[in-house]
Amino acid sequence: MSAAEAIRPTKHALDRFRQRVMPLLPEDKRTEYRKYSQMKHLVNRVELYTEDIRRAAGGMLKVDVFLQIDEVPPIPLTYVIDPVEKLIITLYTQSGWEVTSDSGEMKLRWSA
Repeated sequence: MSAAEAIRPTKHALDRFRQRVMPLLPEDKRTEYRKYSQMKHLVNRVELYTEDIRRAAGGMLKVDVFLQIDEVPPIPLTYVIDPVEKLIITLYTQSGWEVTSDSGEMKLRWSA
């Protein structure tokens, strides 16, 4: 079992996924992953690496990950994790990346 599978997303994290990540996906992927259980599967399928983990305020951890879905460029995300409760509290697209979705096509550009 990977670390991502042992850590569960909160409903808030899934709501943020719906708000921040789903609009970046092509229409067919948004349709395929529209249910919370399917979004949870996507959130849990990322690989966590120790070099991408850093401490945050309030005892939380921030982890930079790339969400990979077939036929979609990797999406750079940051998870905020409560290590005690083993919960993904929230998530957002990584700073330094400009993520746009034009005409159903996602584009990533390093903007730092």
